Amino acid sequence: MRHPVRPLFISTYPPEECGLATFTKDSADAVDLAAGQPVSTVFAIQKLHQHSGQDARIVHIIDNQIPDACRRAADIAGGGPCDVISLQHEFGLYPGKGLEYMIRAVARIVATCPDALYLIVGATHPQVKREHGERYREELTQLAASLGISRNVRFVNRYLTLPELLKYLQSCDVFVTPYPGRDQIVSGTMAYAMAAVGAVVSTHGLYAEEVLADG
Repeated sequence: MRHPVRPLFISTYPPEECGLATFTKDSADAVDLAAGQPVSTVFAIQKLHQHSGQDARIVHIIDNQIPDACRRAADIAGGGPCDVISLQHEFGLYPGKGLEYMIRAVARIVATCPDALYLIVGATHPQVKREHGERYREELTQLAASLGISRNVRFVNRYLTLPELLKYLQSCDVFVTPYPGRDQIVSGTMAYAMAAVGAVVSTHGLYAEEVLADG
């Protein structure tokens, strides 16, 4: 008799209060329910809250304040036991997210809608901040200034709780993910946005193509 597939989720997880933590717990709960038994395990990424150690599903803590924490987690994950690994992240700012393209687009939008406001919400990835400081955020700020749209681009430089995230999403007319890569296979924030925002626009990532295929 074949055993149920045992997934390992590498992600933020409650008591962290963010969209992806909730999304990960909901995903693991759904897998366990379908299997009829607990089969999911979690490597919990620790950001703001200490994990109590009382959740049996959490088998390892990834503390980004510890050097090589991710490499150590990869070594442990390679030893199993799991059949599939789901690696998820939602950290706010780091190079490669394509936000500079959206800022240039805002300059064109402002030409016909002067009061348009583009919110970039999220703190810088801790590892990126440790190695490069706020260089990417500063580059984006300078780009907005050079285009004359500083008043139309605003940064919210912190992690949000789930209620805060939903409040920001509900205040949006359009939610945009301008990521240039295609390899994003899940987005907890986009999942919430589809329920809370009037319009969701994205580049052609794998997840976006699947969930937005029918408009």
